[in-house]
Parts: sequence; C-alpha cells; structure tokens
Amino acid sequence: MSTPKESSNFKTTFKRIVVTGSAGSGKSLVCDCFKTHGLKVVDSDELARRAVAPGTDGLKLIVDYFGKKMLTAQGSLNRRIMRQTIIKNTADRKILEQIIHPEIQRLMQLEIDALRRQGKTRVVVEIPLLFELNLQHQYDVVIVVVAPDEIKIKRLMQRDHVSAAEAQSLLNIQISDKVKSKHADYVINNDGSKKRVIQAVERIVKATASKKREEIT
Repeated sequence: MSTPKESSNFKTTFKRIVVTGSAGSGKSLVCDCFKTHGLKVVDSDELARRAVAPGTDGLKLIVDYFGKKMLTAQGSLNRRIMRQTIIKNTADRKILEQIIHPEIQRLMQLEIDALRRQGKTRVVVEIPLLFELNLQHQYDVVIVVVAPDEIKIKRLMQRDHVSAAEAQSLLNIQISDKVKSKHADYVINNDGSKKRVIQAVERIVKATASKKREEIT
C-alpha cells in the first residue's frame, strides 16, 4: 500500500508520469495497462536501442572505447556482453551511461515535446534507472513498481536467459525497492497479481486526470 505525497507539480496541465523499478519488477505490465487507457508510453529501452543502432555515433563511441568485442557478428551491439560489462566493472558502467544516456534523454524529450504539441495532457515514460541517473525531478508523477527479489530473479532468468547469480548481480547494482519507494508518488506491487496491477493503474489514471491524489493499494 502506498500513500502519495503532496506536490504542487500535480497541478500542472501537462503531466509527465514516469514508471520505474528494478530489473524484473514488471514495469512492462504496468505500462501496458496505461496503454489500454489510451495513454502514450515512451519506452526508454526502445530509445536505448535507437541510440546504439548500427551506424549511430553511440555505437561507434562504444566500439572505440571497448573494442569490437561489443559487437555481434551482424554488427549490432552485443547486449549480453554489455550486460556483463555493466555488472562486473563500475567504471565501465559509468562510461557506457555517459555514452548512451544523453542520447536517450534527447530522443525522449523530442517524443514528449511532440505529444505536448499534439495537445496531449499526459504522457507515460518508462525509465528503469530513474533514480540511479537522478532524473526523478524531471517528472510530475513518479510510480515505482516493486516485487520480491525471488520473483524478479525468476523473471530475469526467463527473459534474458541468465543464471540466478547473474540476475542477482544485476539487482545488486541498482537502488533497492525500499529506497526508491520512499521517493515515489505511487508504489505498485507486481508480485504476480495482474488484477491488482490493473486496478492500481486504473486508479492512478483517474487520479492524474482529476488532479486528485489518492491512496493506491
């Protein structure tokens, strides 16, 4: 259960709603629920793929720094090698973030500006590393998706075809659910109950439309 904090930002005409959470928390389900209500969702993972697509400056910078080991046989970014690099070396992870994230933010702002010009009143943005990158202050409504670690690890093993140890290592380099939840407007527990997630999103959609803050359980 989460009680939203008070904030004058909630009164803004155009609301930037951000969904975040640790790897494997189930952010995609939450975003899919927002889509069913007609809200546009900007996916930072998709923007990240665009930022390092073959032929981009982002991919060139990664190869220049880390070498061709970061490429697949087809010339695209080898995401498995990148994930291993992120987990094993903090300095390398920071270099990758410095290369990729400014371009992601640029692409994201372009999409948000375009939606605003179209007359949209709300946009949902999915940013897994919101707090790690200290971007939370750029958004009007912050939603943190949480789940027990054992569920997150199982999801990561199935999704990314990694071992339990690799999944745990990825979670270890991210800010904990407990810390993130302290700075959230809403916390959604995605521990396997799809119905509860759907209901939570419905209430947030209504609350952000009416400018009324309410408790989400």
